Amino acid sequence: MDIMKYLTIPFKDRGRDHSGVDCFGLVQMIYKQEFKIQLPSYIEAYENEKDREAICNEINKEKKLSGWVETDNPKHGNLIILNLLGRPLHLGVMLDHNSFIHCMKGKGTIIEKTTDIIWRNRINGYLKWQI
Repeated sequence: MDIMKYLTIPFKDRGRDHSGVDCFGLVQMIYKQEFKIQLPSYIEAYENEKDREAICNEINKEKKLSGWVETDNPKHGNLIILNLLGRPLHLGVMLDHNSFIHCMKGKGTIIEKTTDIIWRNRINGYLKWQI
C-alpha cells in the first residue's frame, strides 16, 4: 500500500474524497482503493462530527455486519475502533500489528501506534473483513 498518497489528505467533516475526509471517509477510501471493497459511506447517518450518538450507533452496527469479524490479532488492513469520551467514536486502518492510519480534526491524516500514550487505553477492538 502506498501510504503516502493518504497522508496529504486533510480532515473534512463528512468528507469522502481526496479534498478531505473524516475518519470513516478515510477508512472507506482505503478499503475501496487498496482492497477493492466498497463500504457504505454512512454520510446520511450523522449530521456532523459532533453527532456522537449517531456515530457511536453506526460503529456498533458496523461491528455486527456479516462482513466483519472481531479479532484479537490485528494485522495490515484490519479496522481499529478507538474510544473517545469513553465511547467507540473513531476508526482507523491497521498498517501492521501496532501502527494505524487515521484522520482527525486538527491533525489531518496521520500514522500513529497503538502503544502511544494517547491510544493504548482507548482501543475498543479490531475488525477484519471476511467476505
